[in-house]
Amino acid sequence: MKLRKLLHRLVYGRYLLDLDRISRPLPACTIREYEDSDFAKCCQIYDLNAPGKFPKDSDDVFRKELLANDTLRFVVMLDNDLIGTGGISIAEYTDSLQSAILSFGLIHPEYQSKGIGTALLAYRCSILPRKNWSVSMTSAGNGTELFFKKLGFIYTGKIDCSEYTLDSYACSLPSDYVDNLASKVSKSDIQTPTALSKAIPRKDMRDIYAKEMEQSGQGT
Repeated sequence: MKLRKLLHRLVYGRYLLDLDRISRPLPACTIREYEDSDFAKCCQIYDLNAPGKFPKDSDDVFRKELLANDTLRFVVMLDNDLIGTGGISIAEYTDSLQSAILSFGLIHPEYQSKGIGTALLAYRCSILPRKNWSVSMTSAGNGTELFFKKLGFIYTGKIDCSEYTLDSYACSLPSDYVDNLASKVSKSDIQTPTALSKAIPRKDMRDIYAKEMEQSGQGT
């Protein structure tokens, strides 16, 4: 499916995030912004999730993302232990067409299937500016796609990343859904930052989108 068609379809009302799947109480935990001192622990959580699940060299991608400033990263704390991490950024295709990108959402194996991953996803989506969004993520076929499919994400195609290929998934997140998630997080026992130190980073994808439009015969 062409990028422009997919984005319009996602942003304007189809393939909705399934809020009913986030209806149960979110588990008590603390979500805070990533700090440089979290690097080793986050890498350890990646390594615990990696065997037989992630493609070769993707650990380098993960470590580079931790050190870069183009993704807003968070960690999940439970009883002063760091048990999860995940990032979010925004891809800008036009002034009115933008997509939220969830990246490297990882939970320590001992704490999986306890709602921690759902809490981390709900929080990341709840801090988006109030507007209609498409929300996307990628999977290396490591089982995480099953979690996202249950939440309403659909398969949208493959992305080539040097030596390996990732599957892409996305769903639509209307403005009122963002409000719903923000309300749910605020009423839960999740402790979150009272204010973020920086806005969600934005990635300029206008050239890619313009080329798609030009190739489809809809360019100026």
